[in-house]
Amino acid sequence: GEVTPIEAGLNYAVKFDKGDFIGRDALLKEMDKGLKRKLVAIELCERGIARGGYKLFKNNNEIGYITTGYMIPGTNNAYALAYVDPKYDKIGEEVDVQIRSRFVKAKIRNKKFLKKDYVK
Repeated sequence: GEVTPIEAGLNYAVKFDKGDFIGRDALLKEMDKGLKRKLVAIELCERGIARGGYKLFKNNNEIGYITTGYMIPGTNNAYALAYVDPKYDKIGEEVDVQIRSRFVKAKIRNKKFLKKDYVK
């Protein structure tokens, strides 16, 4: 209820040119002002799993939080989705995830976690 389609990266599903709808003005205003947070993908560079609610840091400053984290079956990689301050949304940006009492290195990456190879 607190996440807008724009923040979630679902701009393609919002058709502003199709007429009026509930929330249209608020979404247009949000797009004009700029996002407060942006949904990004992260990959942990060290051992650990980032779970929902864990905080993200850059230079000891809190910049966001994990929404969901997991390991992809068949890999040794841990991935997560997180909302971050848009200043830190660049692919390759290094961040720290607070997992309980320790900080784990991670980096912002693209959202395609798994390359799908379909058998013909």
